[in-house]
Amino acid sequence: MNKREKMLAVAVVAVLGGLALLNWVIDPALAAFDAVGVQAEQIKNDLKDARVLVDSEAKILQRWTGYEKAGLDRSRDEADAQTSGALLIWAEKAGFDPKEVNLTNDKPKVDDDKPFAELSYTLNAQGKLSQVFDLLWSVDHSPFPLRMQKCVIDLRNDKSEALQVTLTVTTLYKSQEPAK
Repeated sequence: MNKREKMLAVAVVAVLGGLALLNWVIDPALAAFDAVGVQAEQIKNDLKDARVLVDSEAKILQRWTGYEKAGLDRSRDEADAQTSGALLIWAEKAGFDPKEVNLTNDKPKVDDDKPFAELSYTLNAQGKLSQVFDLLWSVDHSPFPLRMQKCVIDLRNDKSEALQVTLTVTTLYKSQEPAK
């Protein structure tokens, strides 16, 4: 081999060696560094979420205690009476005609594995915007656990200010203890 061929062979070996080094050493190392960076970012986010939860623990416990005092530990009959009574009172206080308020109790959702079951109510009424607002405010500021699942507000006709509101809310009650 002459000098030129030796130089060419060395260059080819160097290029092939560089490509092999790039494919088998450098690229996997860079991918591992990227994966570690992604994991570190995920851990930072998880830590941030955990700190928010720890910081709000007192507020959450205070709210939970308030819910327990307000009836979270109640039976189905107590939850039904409390919720249906409150909805009818709030509708009346908002100015709805009690004869025009229709309240139905939907089938309860009970999961035997969970300590609480859910009752659902649908309220239909007709009134002005201010009445609808007052009713929604009362539901939102309920002293016992109550969640607004759905709210539909329809205009009865274009000439009148009357609105038709359909409100679906749920509340929790203590389900029966599973037999041991």
